[in-house]
Amino acid sequence: MTPRRLATGRRCLVAGALATLLLTGCGTGIRPGAAAVVNGHVISQDEVDELVLAACDYSKAVRLEQGGAEPAQSMADLRSRLALALIQFEITNAAAAQLGLSVSEAKIGQLTSANPPMPPGLGTASRDLLEEFLYSAARAQLQQAVVGANLRDPKITTADAVTLADAEAATKYLGDFASKQDVTVNPTYGEWDGSTLVDVSGSLSDPVSTTPTPADPAADPVEDLPPSQVCG
Repeated sequence: MTPRRLATGRRCLVAGALATLLLTGCGTGIRPGAAAVVNGHVISQDEVDELVLAACDYSKAVRLEQGGAEPAQSMADLRSRLALALIQFEITNAAAAQLGLSVSEAKIGQLTSANPPMPPGLGTASRDLLEEFLYSAARAQLQQAVVGANLRDPKITTADAVTLADAEAATKYLGDFASKQDVTVNPTYGEWDGSTLVDVSGSLSDPVSTTPTPADPAADPVEDLPPSQVCG
């Protein structure tokens, strides 16, 4: 399995078409300024907002590069999906750490090197934020794979020879692990139903896969939103 195979759909991930999993927990309290708290780790609203703006800049740069005419991202949807991704990274990292598993910088570098290049019109600050986000996404993807490989063979503790099948094999374990974590989420980003984050129209997360997938355009009719609520 090549790093390029594992990195399929990365451009969609940056643009906000990200489905996430492994996110569960409950709680009615949230710290001021927090988007979410995962096992005591605070994901701030500022962190999410800055990432949203960077993703919007990315989408706009790609759109202009490709000759698109209108912004196509719902900022509310993008904000929730990116917040979910940050929560997912924390939970996956905690699961790998509990099992004593590791992912090398070299393997993360191999995976991120398969990403499409950033568009030339993207500013430096946005580029840096998105590259950091993609680094975390690659690490989480490899961590999920090494969890699956370890379940298959407890002697495997690194991601040196993991496959997509290993990542899929980790789904149930990671789902069970996530259900035991202490997670609270600011209602601005969605509402917990006990196993996934949902908004008024339905689930924002995918309970069976961490692999980024394109969003369903029909689920987010941006043409009905005012200009202040769309970007890209």
